[in-house]
Amino acid sequence: MRHALMVRPHIRASARATIGLLGVVLREPDLRRIQVASLVSATARWAYLVALLVVAFRMAGPLGLALLGIVRTVPTMIAVPLAGAAGSRMTGRRLLVLTYAARAVALTLSAAGALAGVPLLVFGPAAIDAVLGTLRRPVQAALLPLVTRTPGELVAANTATTTGDGLAGIAGPLLGAFLLAAGGPAAVLALSAAGFLVAAGLASRISVQGGATGAATASTLRILGGGARALLGSPIPRLVTAGFIVQVVVRGALNVLLVPASASLFGAGGQDVGQLFAAMGVGGVIGGIAATVAIGPGRLTGTFIASLFGWGLPLIVIGFVTSM
Repeated sequence: MRHALMVRPHIRASARATIGLLGVVLREPDLRRIQVASLVSATARWAYLVALLVVAFRMAGPLGLALLGIVRTVPTMIAVPLAGAAGSRMTGRRLLVLTYAARAVALTLSAAGALAGVPLLVFGPAAIDAVLGTLRRPVQAALLPLVTRTPGELVAANTATTTGDGLAGIAGPLLGAFLLAAGGPAAVLALSAAGFLVAAGLASRISVQGGATGAATASTLRILGGGARALLGSPIPRLVTAGFIVQVVVRGALNVLLVPASASLFGAGGQDVGQLFAAMGVGGVIGGIAATVAIGPGRLTGTFIASLFGWGLPLIVIGFVTSM
């Protein structure tokens, strides 16, 4: 009981601190534009991901979902050094605007492909969008120190980004599910394209240009090589990285399984999968708050283990209950 009474004031203090940090972001025009653009683009991403999963499932079942995952994952692995080269040749603001605008074009093509019933025109641009999506976070991370005046503002900006991504993980799937029911996949893709255009417009109004946002390709490859050598030479980072890899693999499998599960539970060709993704988004927000409260000196390892356990246990329970 005493421990619970000690934790509650800490939770309230953390909530007040988070609200205060978000207030700092909203008062600064450039920070506000960056964060709103990030929130809109993340919401659009989640909405159109729901549409793409449903389209893939309707076209080829679970195999289509697996192929979609490959189409969207493999190009991003190739794009990592290319992203570094692109960042070394243009300012952060320009690269951010071009990234958002290009994603809008890619999703417009996907919407046209959905209307025409041409799978290649749906999934080809989706692969391009996945590559472009790798640029947003590093470019935004490079811009934030330039538009913040104090370390406190930088902390506030990073907190706002994390909070916005969590909210987008709830709103985006729900929006995608609603639009799927109302207008079909093309409507979701078209509105998502419009969202990226809005994000591009907001990014174009950032007053700070920013310098080159990345190193050349060779430098990027050297950094990746150095990271690989560090993992091979140290057991603790290797173990932590292995935990993340397993979690990501499970998440990829879950993306494939959620659509047929939705089709089995709700019918309608799996279009209600957005509700399941939104439920995961709610859990992500709760988990982020819990981690903020739980992490402290000497508690990082325990929190990490508990997080992986909490991620896997519900899946085991769901599998066991549905197989009975």
